[in-house]
Amino acid sequence: MIAQIKFDERDFQEEIMCHIKEATFNYDTKKVVYRLPDGNCTSMTGAIIFGKKINPYVKAISVFAGEKLISQYIRQSGGDWKSIAFGG
Repeated sequence: MIAQIKFDERDFQEEIMCHIKEATFNYDTKKVVYRLPDGNCTSMTGAIIFGKKINPYVKAISVFAGEKLISQYIRQSGGDWKSIAFGG
């Protein structure tokens, strides 16, 4: 099952500390995708907390600014999260 939340990208989202256009949650793969306007980036902690509110079993979060993948957060087997940043 896939769920999608659309946001007014002009509104600043305090929890993830940026503007966001949409969030897509795939409950089967336990993955989340955030799509942000160009020039935005998330707070890692906020992105994980928001993702876990929607699906507490989330395993991976991908963040796009415009069309570019800018970061991924991956839950490790011990429960800690690893951040991978992509250069632009």
